[in-house]
Amino acid sequence: MSVTYLLKIWLLLTLICPPLAAQDEPDVYTGLCSTLSLKRDATTKVPRISSIALIRPLNTLGAGAVARPVNYSLRVDCFPHADEYLQSYQSVVDVARTRNMPIRIAAQTVFRIPEHAIYDTLRYGGYDRTFLTHLPPNYDGSEETPLVIALHGGFGSAFNLQAQSLLSETADSAGFIVVYPEGIASPLGIRTWNAGGCCGYAVEQEIDDTGFINTLIDTLLNRYNLDPDRIFATGMSNGGMMAYRLACELGDRIAAIAPVAATMVMPDCDPVRLTPIIHFHSILDENVPIEGGIGNGISHHYNPPVDSVLNAWADVGNCLVDNDTLYAGDDYLHIQWHSCDDDAEIQLFVTSDGGHSWPGGRQGYPGADPPSEVIHANDRMWAFFQQHPLNNPVYVDPAIFQAWRHQNLQYDTNGDGIITAEDVQRLITRGQFTFGVEIYPNPFNPQTEIRFSLLAELPVTIHIYDIHGRLIYNLIENKRFAAGTHRLVWSGKNQHDQEAPSGVYLYRIETMRFQETGSMILLR
Repeated sequence: MSVTYLLKIWLLLTLICPPLAAQDEPDVYTGLCSTLSLKRDATTKVPRISSIALIRPLNTLGAGAVARPVNYSLRVDCFPHADEYLQSYQSVVDVARTRNMPIRIAAQTVFRIPEHAIYDTLRYGGYDRTFLTHLPPNYDGSEETPLVIALHGGFGSAFNLQAQSLLSETADSAGFIVVYPEGIASPLGIRTWNAGGCCGYAVEQEIDDTGFINTLIDTLLNRYNLDPDRIFATGMSNGGMMAYRLACELGDRIAAIAPVAATMVMPDCDPVRLTPIIHFHSILDENVPIEGGIGNGISHHYNPPVDSVLNAWADVGNCLVDNDTLYAGDDYLHIQWHSCDDDAEIQLFVTSDGGHSWPGGRQGYPGADPPSEVIHANDRMWAFFQQHPLNNPVYVDPAIFQAWRHQNLQYDTNGDGIITAEDVQRLITRGQFTFGVEIYPNPFNPQTEIRFSLLAELPVTIHIYDIHGRLIYNLIENKRFAAGTHRLVWSGKNQHDQEAPSGVYLYRIETMRFQETGSMILLR
């Protein structure tokens, strides 16, 4: 390597890593103004930045003390595939001036730090643990806000999952906070989670990632006005495996989980309850095959079959109905385990497209599997999360229970826990549920009435399916209804105005915030 080339690297680092003012930041830092991967341009012979990782400067003044990051914007035209990627991402790097520390070369992807986001550090288990917190733009701390913990996959990062999943955009519209914790990085800079039987450095070093997430929850509860009953977890690949571990070990804090392209690799799982699960997978996933086995990733670990994992969780919850197919089309499969303890449930979505990717999201990196286009994981998981807060034991007298009939409401037959209708209204306006759906008569012939209640004006879709998941009738499609109770009639006919035969039929009612599926019987 020529002296001229080294000088050019030094000049570039000097430009993007100027010394920090002593009055603004501590003098001693850990972390590097790295990681730069420099390449010579074939025509100009000028070093060109191929990628820059986001590095958080840390100080050594004690646990919990964190240096402020200094952000520098770099030219977008120095990044490969700039036309393809940098229309969405701005190259930003957090840097800190370090003394007597070598520059480490690595290749990672640059992602944007958006507005309303904070990249921060806490000290746990002898490590500085990093996490990215995204606040919705309307967050002002006046109301308790749900939290979604989003866990990146192996080789990933907070910024990678944020860009791939688009969860921050969903948080902005739905009004929840999303935090993207990061796994411990190996000496090669590869981040993984200790999910039990996978993956990599985190497992080898027996990193206590459950303890880290538990401490992170405490940290965020102290920092923001969070609803402790609405803390959820999701994750991609190794991150989804970690979500399963959280359900095993933090079931008293995590209300529900949504693993994506993952399975459970915990050899010893002793959960306190069935944590409600909504699982997303592609039949084309070769990294974590849905049928189980060793995937084509570099970890070479065994993946238990997804259906066996979900059946095991159903046993934990004493679910009365297993593998209930709600929809089976050419595009995707939707299966439910329900009638479980504490109104828990399990849902599985299996798409025919995509791969090892986030349904409805973005491609994780150039050459990665494309995301599924037939379902949007974020919308479905958020609707699912809203129906499964951690604790919702409301005790009411029988009259109020009849007025507000819902699976999450309970009443005390001893009569010593009676609450008023005003208390029930307070629960309802917190958004614990949106519908009070009734089918009457059921069984029916020749028609039945579907009644539902809304707490706010919302667009509603109602579809009727047969027991095999085939669409029979589109009752309404994205029609707006005002707050209140509404009644719609299904005449027992299909889309061609022909009488449907006797049998069991499924209705699915959806809004932007909620979905519910139920059954009804047509007797000719």
